[in-house]
Amino acid sequence: MGLATSPDPTSKTQMTDPTRQLHIFHVIKGFFTHENPFIFRYKMSNKLTKALNKIGKLVNEMNTFNLTPRDPPPTIDRETQSFVMESKVIGREREKEQIVSELLNPRRERDNISVFSIVGIGGAGKTTLAQYVFNDERVKEHFQLSLWVCVSIDEFNVIEIIKSIIERASGDASKNSKEMLQHELRKILDKKRYLLVLDDVWSKEREKWNELRMLLCSPAGAGSVIIVTTRDQGVASTMEAFPNHNLEKLTDEDSYELFKNRAFGA
Repeated sequence: MGLATSPDPTSKTQMTDPTRQLHIFHVIKGFFTHENPFIFRYKMSNKLTKALNKIGKLVNEMNTFNLTPRDPPPTIDRETQSFVMESKVIGREREKEQIVSELLNPRRERDNISVFSIVGIGGAGKTTLAQYVFNDERVKEHFQLSLWVCVSIDEFNVIEIIKSIIERASGDASKNSKEMLQHELRKILDKKRYLLVLDDVWSKEREKWNELRMLLCSPAGAGSVIIVTTRDQGVASTMEAFPNHNLEKLTDEDSYELFKNRAFGA
């Protein structure tokens, strides 16, 4: 009497069973997904190795040419300026040319004032892109007046923004009453085609924005433009900005080039 044996789990019948095949396929597929901790660690190890190799290459270049890291500027506050720090725009040439082209479009003359937005996460290069556009020679020639105001995370204070505009344009913001400030603003903007950059806007208070827009529109010359930079798409919507430029993250190559430029002035 022979011993009973269990059916072979790898018998031909089971291996050709469609359900069994599908199960095996999912098991194998699951092993090679990013959810598998072994595969995840392998991929991360490769990425880290590549990053370290790039850093090592950069350090070797630094030693070869006797380059020394520059001390970062003090970061007391988030106040920004229109001055461009880098000698060239890295990874944003296409966006810059697109915005400049839109600013110079003759059809803008039909509108009293237009609002553009540059939207992206922190560090995406919104302010830098706006600086390059602001300082482009074609833009300088096109607009009769160019103004830069950093709004930042503070409350969207209409009076303070008006004061900043007056100070940038005339060097004097000593007037205190709202009526006097509005009168001075009208004198400065009177029938001029101007470009105003409102950098780093956070507030989505539509009522305050409408108040500021009314003050900026009434004395504006045809073809005037306001550029708003913000991290929040909701801000662009509140300000009814069009066109809306959403910045994508830089490529690995552009990020590496920007890192070299910022760290070593390469």
